[in-house]
Amino acid sequence: MDLKKISFLATGNEIIEGEVQDTNGQYFASTLHDKGANIFQHVHVSDDKSEICTALRYLLEHSDVVIITGGLGPTSDDNTRFAVSEITGSELKFDEHSWRMIQERFALFNLKAVESNRQQALFPAGADIYPNENGSAPACHLEWKGKHIFMLPGPPRECRPIFDARVMKVLGELNFFDKHERFQWITMGLSEGEIAEEIDAMAKPHGFETGYRWSYPYLVIKVIAKNNTVDREALSKIDARLDDYCVSRDRRDAFEVLSDIMKDHAETVYLIDEVNGEPASPLITHPNIVSAEKDKIPEKGHVFIVSAVPKISKEMKPGSITFSCEGFIDGKRVYQHQYVVPLRGAEIIHSARAYTAWQLGRYILTPLI
Repeated sequence: MDLKKISFLATGNEIIEGEVQDTNGQYFASTLHDKGANIFQHVHVSDDKSEICTALRYLLEHSDVVIITGGLGPTSDDNTRFAVSEITGSELKFDEHSWRMIQERFALFNLKAVESNRQQALFPAGADIYPNENGSAPACHLEWKGKHIFMLPGPPRECRPIFDARVMKVLGELNFFDKHERFQWITMGLSEGEIAEEIDAMAKPHGFETGYRWSYPYLVIKVIAKNNTVDREALSKIDARLDDYCVSRDRRDAFEVLSDIMKDHAETVYLIDEVNGEPASPLITHPNIVSAEKDKIPEKGHVFIVSAVPKISKEMKPGSITFSCEGFIDGKRVYQHQYVVPLRGAEIIHSARAYTAWQLGRYILTPLI
């Protein structure tokens, strides 16, 4: 039996007109895909109720779950709840508990909920209501004719915690995820053409499926176990092959990994930038990472030097660039690394920063021997 389908509907004139991007859909799909869910479609519509109705009707015909974001505010252009009510025939009911929560939310900021905010306490009859701890618009889940509709607020800081805690839990309980195990490496310094053939040869004889995605400056490598049992020995060999290039084994990029590492590292790190041939903004911004010059650093403590050949400048020509780094503790070198990447224009500065974050994190985790 085919796995049931999940679709996403993002509402808002600001999305249609290009003022903002629908980053929620990307986040939802990526999270669900990692769990083995079957993603069908992403649809964007304006705030117009008739357009929301048309899109919702279509997605409900072709999907088992529709996750809607946006249109749950107090104004006349917030039409999601009214569109869901029209399509499902579910009468909107006023929820007193939600209204009290909305009022309490406003009171936290010395504000008063006005009459129009009462609209945010309207939900289709029978819906399971989810409180919103980061905003004034509660979310909900409605089961209708074997289909599932989730209505979530639009702002990412509001909808994503609800999605993670509530939506994922419900979909898991309803068996919307397959049982295949998925393994992922975010890597730097690897060429897709070079590594794919090698990883395929290591993975496919053992029942693994593979996938590759270039997301500058990272190469994302996925290995999916389709069998009920995972060949752990083969997986360990793949992991060992990728270890020197691995930024993370989840979705975190180099900056997110470094941020997590720095939470447990209270000492100052002096960062010497020998990458930029011209004045530039700091490679890394963090309270405990201080930009410094070679001749003005203390003899004791952590020093990390990043360099590039050639140095980055506005007049760089296509070719390649070699990044390297050295890490010192109390004057003793404890870490070094080097790699070569294509030089393809102004984006190279982003690569330099990602490389610095990646290697700085590894240096900090290197024990002094």
